[in-house]
Amino acid sequence: MQKGCLVAGEGFQLRVVDSPLWRARLVGGELEVTLPLLRADAVASVVGERLAAPLMLPHELRDCPGSLASRLAGLVEAYRRRVVVEQLYDLAVRVGPLVSEALVNPLYPLYSRLRLLARVAPCPTGLRDGAELGRSYLELSRDVASVDSGLLRLRTPSLRLEFRALASRVRATLLSISHRIPVPRTPWEGRECDLDAVFGGIGRLVRMPEGVFAGFCEEEPLSILGEGDCRPLPRFSSAYLCVSGSRRVIVKDYMKMAIKWLPAAIASSVAVRYRLGPRSRLAAEYRYLRLFRDIVDTPRIVAVCSDIARAASSREYVEGESVLASKEPRHWRLAGEVLGRLHEAGYVMGDSNPGNVVVDPRGLPWVVDAEQARRFSLRGAAWDIVVALSYSGLFDAEDSLLLEMLEGYAGSWSGSLRILELASSPALWLPMRTVPKAYSKRRILREFLSGKRGG
Repeated sequence: MQKGCLVAGEGFQLRVVDSPLWRARLVGGELEVTLPLLRADAVASVVGERLAAPLMLPHELRDCPGSLASRLAGLVEAYRRRVVVEQLYDLAVRVGPLVSEALVNPLYPLYSRLRLLARVAPCPTGLRDGAELGRSYLELSRDVASVDSGLLRLRTPSLRLEFRALASRVRATLLSISHRIPVPRTPWEGRECDLDAVFGGIGRLVRMPEGVFAGFCEEEPLSILGEGDCRPLPRFSSAYLCVSGSRRVIVKDYMKMAIKWLPAAIASSVAVRYRLGPRSRLAAEYRYLRLFRDIVDTPRIVAVCSDIARAASSREYVEGESVLASKEPRHWRLAGEVLGRLHEAGYVMGDSNPGNVVVDPRGLPWVVDAEQARRFSLRGAAWDIVVALSYSGLFDAEDSLLLEMLEGYAGSWSGSLRILELASSPALWLPMRTVPKAYSKRRILREFLSGKRGG
């Protein structure tokens, strides 16, 4: 056996020898690997990180010549840096815009890489020196994240640049290899490992300001976020009411029925650009339900999951009647008042159909949908009026109820008449001309404005 440096940690040890050869072998039951091969695996996964994976975990170096110890320490830092950048970038890509809301535990890259390498990496049954390890990974994250109370807030542009630089180094290393490198089965491969028990689960590692991050929607969202008996809501096949004892939640799958937003996006292009992607709509709803809460009641988010092609959330169920289903004039007036208060506060709903306002048994309004909400603009606010009226027309709402809604809006804030005048312009109603029941409600708005001008 060559003299080398013993890397020893919980559940693993390997001897690193200073040799120009690329070789890994078992010698007397101990795994021996040459430094060039270990470096290539750490830089470019040339043998699937079967050799490099232990370097992510706490370890100590024994019987190390000074120069080899220094080079190994540099290799450990470079490999951990690669793990940090690649795993945080993967998180940012899979979660999308919602990642800006998250605070990430510095140990998340270690957890996610160990999950990725579950069949070949050592299993940490406990995190010895976990606090020190967390500080080490936090320091390696500073170029791609800001630090907030010991947690990471990702900077996606910086992550993207660092990831591209890493990818170039990986390609260069792989192109330099001209033959297959045989590696024996390592002593730590194939062990059962419950990483969630060790790290506390992904919800502990990716923390949201409200609700729980439930992962990457790797299964049907109802199986992840639903509780008890779940049934689709009327008219909204992308949302489900789930009942478990006295607990009720609404689960929304932003991928289902996503196609419905395509014609709406074409129609809305005269005023605003609707979001089409599941992740962007989830991120908007998560953000604006919380922002709206300073102005009007909104349900609290219970949990979210997100991945490249899928996104879902669960939220509190609001007991009450949607304004669109109501025949009560006061409810329609409340819907108009809520819309006006949101405009005055600097927001637009985007999807302002009255079904997105629910009046609870106390008579208080709640906004329960915000996936197309955004910051205020004049045309965006005017489009809210067009949508509220035309959508109501599609469901045969009585004209008297629409007038109540307009009265509520007009009396709610000082800029209302300017918005209503803009909302009456033919250009904004042009997309509705092919839908007579919707387009006919422009007449209600014009009559309302005529009365206001006459008054």
